[in-house]
Amino acid sequence: MTRLHAGLRAAAGVVVLGLSLGGVAVLSEAAAASAAPVSPRTAPPGATVTPLVDCVVDGPIESGITARTIVFGYRNDSSVPVTTRAGTTENFITPGSPDRGQPTTFLPGEHHGTFSITINSDNGGSSFWVIGGNLARADAQGPTAPACSTFTTVALSAPAAAASGDFLTLSASVSRMFLNAPDAGLVSFAIDSGSPTVVAVDANGVARAVVSTPTQGGAHTISATYVPVTGSPLLGSQAQADISVSPATGALSVVPSGFSADKRQAFVTVSRASGIGAASVDYTTTDGTATAGVDYTASAGTVTLADGQLAATISIPVAARAAGAAESTFFVLLQRATTTVDAAGATVTLAAVPASPDADADAGTGAGSGAGGIAGSGRSGTGGGAADSVLPGSDPTATAPSSTTGSDLVVMLGAALLTIGGILGVFGLFKFGSTRNAQA
Repeated sequence: MTRLHAGLRAAAGVVVLGLSLGGVAVLSEAAAASAAPVSPRTAPPGATVTPLVDCVVDGPIESGITARTIVFGYRNDSSVPVTTRAGTTENFITPGSPDRGQPTTFLPGEHHGTFSITINSDNGGSSFWVIGGNLARADAQGPTAPACSTFTTVALSAPAAAASGDFLTLSASVSRMFLNAPDAGLVSFAIDSGSPTVVAVDANGVARAVVSTPTQGGAHTISATYVPVTGSPLLGSQAQADISVSPATGALSVVPSGFSADKRQAFVTVSRASGIGAASVDYTTTDGTATAGVDYTASAGTVTLADGQLAATISIPVAARAAGAAESTFFVLLQRATTTVDAAGATVTLAAVPASPDADADAGTGAGSGAGGIAGSGRSGTGGGAADSVLPGSDPTATAPSSTTGSDLVVMLGAALLTIGGILGVFGLFKFGSTRNAQA
């Protein structure tokens, strides 16, 4: 045995003895003697990071020497990243240099294959990765950790937040250290301790599943567990992710809610029974018997209900309706909602418009008196009588058709003559009447 080998073996023996007698404090002091000044942890109080030995790979590196590569991972049990400086009493490797390229920032959750070290396994002993008060031990010889050829890891992809009642798309990728991904086996997806959804991995070691969120709001844990096929030398593995579930909001409905005072805006209201949480939904209009661009303006958009808000109103422009227009309808439809929908469509009815009063007058049925008769309630008598106004058509005072007969004018003139000329005016009236009839 060379002097170097003997020295390494002695150092390893001191480390093991120190662990048994004084715990991790002895290791920390030994590392501090050859490390940079101690840098305090920036982790919040109570944050815990645990180093892990994932697997080992053995192989010759030169004649007569066998090397062991140790692959490490870690688990951060807090909900925030933890930062420690490598080579200090809070994050060091022993024996040997305390800074061997280990991570200095530790993300929440469990992470594998983060870094590795290679040691001379012929020397025996153990290597340690110490983080705070936790350590991971890998022996230089013997089956102290699984072989990397059998070790598997799962990377889980899942949303961090969802609403109760939503559907989640989950993805799990299974891999092996330094080797191709397994092309057989199952992945079991579960939320908390609920019933699992089991999916086979594909040729690339990937499994996907769609699951529903829990009905209860709050924090939940999603797990993806890889289960090798029976008889496989591969080891199973698991990954977890946290998800925050917001309480279920009320189902959405849309109903017509009237018109503006001038009938130029139609209103529909999107509402829900519960105002818990935010919700949004797209809307669009579509023709019924009414035509967009003629009877109303085609509209589309998004309605967003804030937390606590129960309803919102949509305004749809409506065109002016011509006299005699028939009743017609168009629809407002909901789509792509963030929650469930009870009533997805509202029917807006545009009421019929009565015909113009002038049209009723034009359709009069009065008849003339034959050859010399005066027209009745119509524009002309059926016997070829005069028009319904005794004033010339070009007279600027004739602003509207008269509904009286020609005799009304005679009465009016007679009254004037009586006022002005007394009894002589009466004789003049009869003379005027007889002369007019004779001329007709």
